Amino acid sequence: GYHGIGQLDLDQYNRPEDIFGVSFTSAFLKRDIFSENKVGKIDPTFFLFYEDVDFCYRANQQGYKFRSCPTAICYHKYAFCFRDDASAFTQKYYYQKLNLLKTIYKNAESHNLKRIMDIELNIQKQNLKDKNLKPIAKKVMGDFKKSIRYLKRKRKDIQFSRQVFDTDILKFCWGERNYFDFIKNEPVYSISNLLHSYRRLHALLGNERYEEMVNYLTNLENTKFIIESSIFKEILHGKFEYEPISVHRFINKIT
Repeated sequence: GYHGIGQLDLDQYNRPEDIFGVSFTSAFLKRDIFSENKVGKIDPTFFLFYEDVDFCYRANQQGYKFRSCPTAICYHKYAFCFRDDASAFTQKYYYQKLNLLKTIYKNAESHNLKRIMDIELNIQKQNLKDKNLKPIAKKVMGDFKKSIRYLKRKRKDIQFSRQVFDTDILKFCWGERNYFDFIKNEPVYSISNLLHSYRRLHALLGNERYEEMVNYLTNLENTKFIIESSIFKEILHGKFEYEPISVHRFINKIT
């Protein structure tokens, strides 16, 4: 649903393809998929985030497929209701982390469950050592524990009816990264972001021009050196001289 978020539009997503799932801000689903004898309803305990991820994860396990539609246009102001709220970060972080834990606990196979839960719970344990993050970490972990009984019951039903393994589901997420700054509500202007766009173009088209750019950006990403920002951007502009104007605007904002 959020494939390519924060990236330049260089037509790297212009082919319909199988994807893990869809954002419910821009999706068409068959009505019968919500029947109890199929995927079922959206989990009512999810608020603001991950209700679509949870649903799509369950649908994948039942053998349903999701496809992207590059020709479709949808205007969506991402997390707009948080933008003028002083407590935006804590609210978003709380619901994202809590609902991620719930999604994984319900849906992941045992080996993935342990691995991901260990990582996420360790993050919250580290946050307990930070005076600014301690209150929200305590709330995330506390509310997750309160929901365990419900989650165990749901997990039992979901895993019993599973028809597709995680390896055949999560492969649709491989190689994708999020390049959107949720605090600033803008793209992450970085070499890594630019590299991802051109790497995908090269993978799709096999163009030598894109291969050259991928190699160049990869070397930049892997090389640590100190150089004045203005000089660095001048070099980049020269290297990408014949690329679209959007690329040059992006370069100007790299920090």
